[in-house]
Amino acid sequence: MKILIFFVFIFVFYLPIQKKHVNSQQQGIDSEEGDAATFFNKSYSEHQSSLELKIFRGYNPKTRPVKNISQPIVVDVHWHIIHVSINQLEQTMTVHGHIYMITAVITVLSFYIISIPLSIYMLIMNTYVQMIFFNDFTKKLPLTLSKTPPSVTLFHTLVLSNGAMIFVQALLLTFQHHRLVVPLPLQKIYIVKEYMPTMFKEEAVVKKEESTSNWGDWVKTARPLFGLVLLIFYVIVFVLFAFIGI
Repeated sequence: MKILIFFVFIFVFYLPIQKKHVNSQQQGIDSEEGDAATFFNKSYSEHQSSLELKIFRGYNPKTRPVKNISQPIVVDVHWHIIHVSINQLEQTMTVHGHIYMITAVITVLSFYIISIPLSIYMLIMNTYVQMIFFNDFTKKLPLTLSKTPPSVTLFHTLVLSNGAMIFVQALLLTFQHHRLVVPLPLQKIYIVKEYMPTMFKEEAVVKKEESTSNWGDWVKTARPLFGLVLLIFYVIVFVLFAFIGI
């Protein structure tokens, strides 16, 4: 008799309750008794708890890392925030998303000649300025008034040098479209052909007659020389920036 009563209780009360509970779990927030906030918070909290256990396994709050001043580490982090969850009971807010780390700095070393537009030159100049200026902000804060960091000094020098370069290029671009006679002292610029690389020794470019006729032809002849000067300038800037620790 007791066994019969037990089976009746199982089939009449216990199994229907379990079936309803299983259906509710399978359907999630779409079930009849499903509450979206409760279901999401419960499942997400369980997932986060297991994830935190894996991430912080072996973590000891009493052990603090020691900063090595002689070997600074600069890390750029880009946050992609998906959502924010707030826990009223614990008075905490958790930001959920992805972290992207930038581990490389792109350096640009360009060789400019007169025919390249000034807009491109300005773009690369600004790239150099940003690298030097932001390098100082990331590595050498706080800035002091008693001693100017080397990168700031180089920044000032670079701005002045770039201003002079732009002025010279603007003059040469202007003269290139004029047919005025070149002054006698500048007519001897053609002598650079003796020291120019073979790739620049083209008869149509380095003829003495063309270099002495007008500004347009003179600029064509002197272009490799100015290109060489600009190349040396950018090599010096690159060496200062890369090897002196600015």
